[in-house]
Amino acid sequence: MTSTHDSELGTGREQGPGALVALSQLALDHMEQGVCVYDADNRIVVTNQRYLTLFDMSAEIVRVGTSYREVLAHSASRGNFPQDQLDALYSTRMAQIAAGKPFRTEQMLASGLVMSLELKPLPGGGWMTICDDVTRLARLEAELLVQTERSQHALANMSHGLIMYDVDSRVVVCNERFLKLYNLDPEIVKPGVAHSTVIEHWMSRGNLPGMSGDEFYQSRLEDVRSRKPKTLLVMRYDGRMVQAVSRFLPDGGWVTVHEDVTERLQYEETLRQQNFILDAALENMAHGLAFFDSDMRLRVCNSTYLKIYLLSPEETRPGTHLAELIERSMANGAFSPEYSPQQILKAARARIASRDSSPMRRRMSNDTVISVRYCALAEGGFVATYEDITERERAIEELSEQYRRFDAALNNMSQGLCMLDGSLRVIVCNRRYIEMYGLSPEIVKPGVSMREIMEHSCELGIHPNMTGAKLYADYVERLREGEHTLHRHLNDGRIIKLNHKRMEMAAGS
Repeated sequence: MTSTHDSELGTGREQGPGALVALSQLALDHMEQGVCVYDADNRIVVTNQRYLTLFDMSAEIVRVGTSYREVLAHSASRGNFPQDQLDALYSTRMAQIAAGKPFRTEQMLASGLVMSLELKPLPGGGWMTICDDVTRLARLEAELLVQTERSQHALANMSHGLIMYDVDSRVVVCNERFLKLYNLDPEIVKPGVAHSTVIEHWMSRGNLPGMSGDEFYQSRLEDVRSRKPKTLLVMRYDGRMVQAVSRFLPDGGWVTVHEDVTERLQYEETLRQQNFILDAALENMAHGLAFFDSDMRLRVCNSTYLKIYLLSPEETRPGTHLAELIERSMANGAFSPEYSPQQILKAARARIASRDSSPMRRRMSNDTVISVRYCALAEGGFVATYEDITERERAIEELSEQYRRFDAALNNMSQGLCMLDGSLRVIVCNRRYIEMYGLSPEIVKPGVSMREIMEHSCELGIHPNMTGAKLYADYVERLREGEHTLHRHLNDGRIIKLNHKRMEMAAGS
């Protein structure tokens, strides 16, 4: 988050530290990308539903605390990559992460989907993986499509100890929990005993106030004289931390409630660290992200959003309406002149009202193309993501043009051409090939086997005294011999010269 947002949201953390985490998790779960953040011990601290969906993994296994190796093992069990590659893949990734530099890789799943994985080290230790389905783009290059419930740490129910003093600083009553909390002797700490005696006995049991006994006693006397509510944090004899809250009574006495807050403090520290990592994760995202409430007012956004729309932290304070953000961004020259503020706001309202989360293309003034998604939330408000797809659009356009040229070249050849995969199924064939044999284009198309083509051609009577099975067996036998040329005599008197040539396959394909 920007520094401005941190200052705005600080009060929210004090009031309820889990609220911002839940809000951030909600934003993550509505991202198009999968995100998984690991701590310095390579264990998950946060992930989103999209990450689980991309790799078909279970939230029961891939969750907070799961190690990276366990995630890889689960992924392998889902068939995303061969089990025998687990050790090698884990070692390679650990070495790359240890190098401390961001890196990108791609992984083809058994389902045929291609995942882009970007691994980045995070400030203060740990790292994150950002995953995206780039299948559509990957398939265009050779033949292209291009979030988890985060568990909340629950605070344990804590019992309270209580002790009450009268106006003369003598014990009126204390409960059993107070005595057990500090391992005190009920024969000493009992009604009528002086406050000084209680403190002396309390310290003799090994409980530590963080100062000397005299200083602690004088401090408590000053609290009584000032009659202002006071909260102290003291250490119990066994190292556990106890919070003591004193409140003063109308009659001059006071009551102190004691609560073991060890787990809460540990939780808050863990939460603080996770918030730090989560903030770092959001700020390192390639996507712009913004969360708006049901009144279309900004709650939180990341710096990528500011960069895309040429906005400053001062212009994006929480509570700013989307209409105002659009106008400011327009005034700053972010949008292409083809848009008006009213058009953009109207489009946003329509998408949110219809709960349409499909992407919208938006051209910016610097000729970049941004994909915008509005994801309406059931409890009100929406999450907006902004992705720079300029390079992807350019790549798709270039690849599409290459395919158009390839298709034109194929279908304007004087020779017939049929390309098969390793299973002897059609990858591509041109119009001339179908015309030479008088075949049906409804049958001869990508995915059909050569055996089916030969049976189809024999049914048409193209090959004299030949069955589809015999023709196919002869074909397979010749392929075993390697590259060769033969002449086929057709029933209509034509002679077809066939050249069979093995294709050079790319390594690893």
